Amino acid sequence: PQDHVVPPADSARILGQVSSTDVTETLLEQSYHVATLDHDADRIFEESYAFIGRLAPSVGKEGTATGG
Repeated sequence: PQDHVVPPADSARILGQVSSTDVTETLLEQSYHVATLDHDADRIFEESYAFIGRLAPSVGKEGTATGG
């Protein structure tokens, strides 16, 4: 909800241009602009991994494709 670099209204502008129907906006209460280096980093990585795993189940835990 608060970013010292990018205005919150930019989120709506970006979301409005996403063509996918699989969209989730997540508000991070404990982090600011570089959230992947801030308090919500673990949450970001966990939720990103879950999203990618749902879309590409063949991606293994180490981030490489499994199988042949």
